Amino acid sequence: MDIVAQVAAALQEAHGAGIVHRDLKPANMLVTPEGRVVLVDFGIARTVDADPLTLTGAIVGTADYISPEQCDGSSATSRSDLYSLGMVAYECLTGLKPFRRENDVATALAHLREEAPPRARGPEGVRALVEQLIAKDPGARPASAAEVAARAAGLASPTVEVVPAPSPVPERRSAPLSLLRRPALRSRRAYVAAAVLVAAVAGSTFVAAREPGIGVPTCAAST
Repeated sequence: MDIVAQVAAALQEAHGAGIVHRDLKPANMLVTPEGRVVLVDFGIARTVDADPLTLTGAIVGTADYISPEQCDGSSATSRSDLYSLGMVAYECLTGLKPFRRENDVATALAHLREEAPPRARGPEGVRALVEQLIAKDPGARPASAAEVAARAAGLASPTVEVVPAPSPVPERRSAPLSLLRRPALRSRRAYVAAAVLVAAVAGSTFVAAREPGIGVPTCAAST
């Protein structure tokens, strides 16, 4: 849609000067590394009020992008350029040339008699703009290239809807690491002290039992 908007703006400048391009196609749209589109090759363009340089009834343009009225031998108008721009947009969005047939004559007849397959996916606004651009009746197309440029620019940079973030879930505050470790540390110290005490008592009892002169009481057997 950004490319369509830029080409339409360039067409508006030409149409405002009374010039119809008559051969709009991808090969005549140069895109700079910065993304700027330059419309070139006005070799078969003509002014609206000038006598045509081609014979009456002659088809001028490229078969895949030519408007139905040009295929019918009628003079091209500013809305003929809009049809060609719609064909370019359709191809960019689908990868298909909808009226490509076995030769240029059959392709021209398809532009006249057949409808392009509807696009199955994509934003509704984009689909509506492209379908209007490639309408068979020139009167059903947008009124001007300026209108197309404005609509395409809006579709290229849609208004962003700001959705409020959900309320944060309260976090469980954990105790400091030093506090968590203190009870365990105290428990370990108590266990160590108790173990040392038990060992000391057991050791002293063992030593006392081995002191000389201390008898070990025994139980006398009754007779």
